[in-house]
Amino acid sequence: MNISTLAIRRPIPVIVLFFVLTVLGILSFNRLPINADPNVNFPIVTVTVTQSGASPDELENSVTRRIEDAVAGIASVRHITSTISEGQSVTSVEFALETDSDRAVNDVRNAVSQIRSELPQSIDSPIVDRLDTEGGAILYYAVKSPNLDQTELAYFIDNEITRALLATQGVQQVTRLGGEKREIRVLLDPASLNSYGLTAVQVHNAIAQTNANIAGGRAILSEQEQSIRVLASSKSLEALKELSIAISGGRRVKLSQIVDIIDSHAEVRSKARLNGKEVLAFNVSRARGSSDTVVANGVQSAIKSLNEQYADINISEIYSLVDNTKENYNVAISTLLEGAFLTVLVVFLFLRSWRATLVAAISLPLSILPAFAVMDMLGYTLNSIRLLALTLVVGILVDDAIVEIENIERHLSLGKRPYNIKPPLTRATP
Repeated sequence: MNISTLAIRRPIPVIVLFFVLTVLGILSFNRLPINADPNVNFPIVTVTVTQSGASPDELENSVTRRIEDAVAGIASVRHITSTISEGQSVTSVEFALETDSDRAVNDVRNAVSQIRSELPQSIDSPIVDRLDTEGGAILYYAVKSPNLDQTELAYFIDNEITRALLATQGVQQVTRLGGEKREIRVLLDPASLNSYGLTAVQVHNAIAQTNANIAGGRAILSEQEQSIRVLASSKSLEALKELSIAISGGRRVKLSQIVDIIDSHAEVRSKARLNGKEVLAFNVSRARGSSDTVVANGVQSAIKSLNEQYADINISEIYSLVDNTKENYNVAISTLLEGAFLTVLVVFLFLRSWRATLVAAISLPLSILPAFAVMDMLGYTLNSIRLLALTLVVGILVDDAIVEIENIERHLSLGKRPYNIKPPLTRATP
């Protein structure tokens, strides 16, 4: 007995089974994340080392070659590629495809840690990370305000907008584009320093030692242990100007008498322009495994709340990669529906049988929807590659459905039954 015969003789269990699979497929389809690309995990690890002001030759001899020698002995390493620029060295280590990426990262990190003492002490801590094709910025926004300058807008993005968006599910990082943070600049006056017998180092040490909050230990008061802190940081710009510095002869001089203190911003390292005008912008990156559309909807809702809360600040969307993802998704789904509809139409026009048409109309969705339940169980997402695969499979399913239904109708027209009924056994009498 084959599957077809079993389904014809006992239709109730088959109907219940497909009903359950259809319900699971619909629920899974609504739950599947929608992304632009599939989550492809390449076993490639990068080691980034930065040293301010170092030339490429210095980094190559003192950093890059030593890192390459250290990671070359790791098992399953295929290729090692290094890129050196002024102040930065990036080494990419490619492993065999079957290598687990987490283990590859740990092996490279351990190899770099073992030679850390051999590297120059002036470099920043080496950053070991794997190459991740998933994630990245998906939304870009511009921030404008007629009442705030660039420094105040940068502070607003770093504090208010970033905190609000990071609280949204699926948001991994918010990066500001353009603008710099607030900075208090202390401009030395050489003539004033010479008149008081001070040097730049003495002024620097005085500010660093007196303008700081320092832990002072512990004390027991009323049988309770409390921490002691020395709060010496200046609360305002005026308080910083009143800071006194000891000079020779037991005298003291105010900081404002020897330097100029300006409330400004840090050195501008990046700028953002929109339609030829300088603006402040930021992008939003989604977390690994999150849905592009879900993250975009959450971010848009948070931005709408911020615009309502801060009426004098305008946060507008510049570009969204999610729009392309939604467009590809809608095209793929419409292609699936068109293929199913054309299949039913072809069956009706050529076979002229309402029964065959009904079978085709029911079998197509019952064949596709359970696939979404399997995708959900395996942790897959609805992306361009998998939607393309489903579209190709539907094309094959359309051909098979037309051929099978036509073959069944032909056999039925010849007078054959859906399945053969064996006649009962009779005993021959002498």
